[in-house]
Formats: sequence, C-alpha cells, structure tokens
Amino acid sequence: MQPKQIEHEYSEHVDTITAWFIERSGGLQAQAALAELGKRFRSLALGLPDLPSDVPIGRRERLTRVSRLLARTAALPLSQYGMPDLVLLRALLANTYDETPDDDVVAQRAACMWLSETARLAVFHTVSAMQPPEPSSPGLDTDPVPVSQIAPQVVLRWLVIASGDPHWDRNLDEALLSAARFGTVVEQPLRAFFAQVPGVLSPDLV
Repeated sequence: MQPKQIEHEYSEHVDTITAWFIERSGGLQAQAALAELGKRFRSLALGLPDLPSDVPIGRRERLTRVSRLLARTAALPLSQYGMPDLVLLRALLANTYDETPDDDVVAQRAACMWLSETARLAVFHTVSAMQPPEPSSPGLDTDPVPVSQIAPQVVLRWLVIASGDPHWDRNLDEALLSAARFGTVVEQPLRAFFAQVPGVLSPDLV
C-alpha cells in the first residue's frame, strides 16, 4: 500500500472516531465547546501539525482497531453498560501482546486518567465490573457512571496523555503508584488541554 493511500485510510479511521466522539459527547458539552473539542480531538488523533505518517505506529494501530470496532458495532443496540464500549476500551488500553486482555489493567488505566479519587473509583468499578458498582462499594461516594459516558472521555484523555509517547502504558501504570508521576503524566497535560477549550467540563469531573 502506497504512503498516500495509508494516510488517506488512517484519516478515514480518525474521522470515524471523531464523529463517534462528538455524537457521544453531545449531551455533556455546550455546542460551541463541543465543536472546538471535536477539532482538537481530531488533531490529536491525526498528529497535526505533523502528517498522519508521523503518528507513532503503536498509537495508529490502536486507533485503527477502535475505528474498525466502531464500524462493526454501529448497528448493535447500546445498553447503558453495553459490551461494545468495553471491547473498545480493551482495544485501546490492553497490553499489546496479551492474547486475553486483562480487564483489571484496562480498568486501572481508564480510571487513572481522572484527577479526583472519587472519579477514579467510579470509573474503575464501572469498567472492571461491566455494570454499575454497588452503592456500598468501599470508598465510593459517587453515583455510578455509565460506560457509554466514560468511553469517549477515555479516548480523548488517552490522546492527550499518550500523544507521541511510545511508553504511555508504562507511564500510566507508574502514575497509579506515584503521586509525583501522576502529576507529570496525567494531571499536567490534562489541565493544560482542558484549559485551552473554554466551556468544556473540568478534567476532574466525569
């Protein structure tokens, strides 16, 4: 396949993911903010201002898998805690060479990309259990968060954090264990990104 054809095909995958992100986020953001957020989402996925060919191969492959999953599951009914989104999160966050994705790893990495402990616990319990957490879950004092709401935010936050970083997986795992690493790997890039889009939800909220 020729380089231009590869770039065109990848751009189409990015368009698919961006359209899904905007559709899913419509109820969470003001329209003006959502339009700007969609542009920034697409730019991150493409690697702009660089050409798509300059996007790290590992990131390109994961986003391509996500796009193909979206195409295959588009006709499936989406329940509030539906499987299509969980399959998508596995494609994005699981270890590259795991034949069977470790759902705890996927849930931990998804949860790590929120700033407050309450939000991280809510995301972790929802993704790992594939259903709402029990109200009595230890340390959890927030309402359950539907996977359908979490998934687009996970992809966005992953793009912000993993942009151009081939070691994003190891860095996220380290951020779970170290407050200093969390500040550098997660908090700083997220706060900087969200500050650039007025009217968008704060990064410490789900």
